[in-house]
Amino acid sequence: MVAGGVESMSRVPMGSDGGAWYMDPRVNEATHFVPQGVGADTIATLKGFSRTDVDAFATESHRRAAYAWEQGYYDKSVVPVTDINGMTLLDKDETIRPNTNVETLAGLNPSFIMPGKMGFDSVILDRYTTIEKVNHVHHAGNSSGIVCRNLLSG
Repeated sequence: MVAGGVESMSRVPMGSDGGAWYMDPRVNEATHFVPQGVGADTIATLKGFSRTDVDAFATESHRRAAYAWEQGYYDKSVVPVTDINGMTLLDKDETIRPNTNVETLAGLNPSFIMPGKMGFDSVILDRYTTIEKVNHVHHAGNSSGIVCRNLLSG
């Protein structure tokens, strides 16, 4: 079997459907829904990961990805995207930031405090009674590429 797929986050911004999943606290409480970033902060809180821990992990991840790119490990996996005229529009993973370091990441503000205040932290605290508060440690520099793209463009 051969399968393929594509994701185009630039065409449909997150939360653009106007639906209740992201904006209605009653739906969030009933379904225990939280957005990905608040979920990541919850996991960090439950596992005891500090801001420095997640920034160090992100730094090492970018270092390894840059090394793998330089060594050609992605050569058979990445297909350049061209326009109708054959001009290359994209030919590499743009989310790899080889110069990332813990010191630079430390200057970025946590990204999910506001959604937490909108009611998502209370969804988490109702569900996980062993924690007193969600430790918001994630930001555009240590989050996944999809989350990062939406944080920077939104």
